[in-house]
Amino acid sequence: YRETPVLLLDDPLKCLSPTSREKIFLKLALELKKRKGVIVYATDVWKEVEILSSPTLVLSFGYALESGLPEEIATSPKCLSTATNALPYYNVLPLEVNNDGTYLLGEKTPELLANSAFISFKGKELFLGFPPEALSNEGFPLNFQVLDVLKLPINKEIYLLKGEERNVYSNIPDKEIKLNLSLATIYDPTTEVALPKKEGE
Repeated sequence: YRETPVLLLDDPLKCLSPTSREKIFLKLALELKKRKGVIVYATDVWKEVEILSSPTLVLSFGYALESGLPEEIATSPKCLSTATNALPYYNVLPLEVNNDGTYLLGEKTPELLANSAFISFKGKELFLGFPPEALSNEGFPLNFQVLDVLKLPINKEIYLLKGEERNVYSNIPDKEIKLNLSLATIYDPTTEVALPKKEGE
């Protein structure tokens, strides 16, 4: 293709099978990195975003949800739609806010919400999101019985931990999992925005 000051590629590989798409995209990505000028590459495959590793704008029905580098968005998305729709391995669990604190999977957590947010959301259900790397051998013990561990056939070390009612993605294959709450984000399901956390969390 010819050199241009601006190159717009609107999901050019969407009609290909996943296997063919991956092979051709890797070749295309090498060519794109050689080019000068502005390149806008639209895709709904997060793995392609990670490989390009360039400033990213997340859109939904034409609306901008958030922007940043892929690794920043994948670790701590600012919008619930990004967490649930754009990121393939991001975990989202319901978080209950009662008078005496917040509860995750029936277990009371340390204080997570800033005081102003806690007062506003008493008696409501929020969502707690976290990336696979937030699950480890240290932190808040999740009340989650892992029945089976499945290694996903991707380049990264990501495991699907299968439970009775829900599944979660983890970087470790252990059945006794704990959550690093400092890597978690709390979302308001109505506005879909991330809520302020208590200082130190």
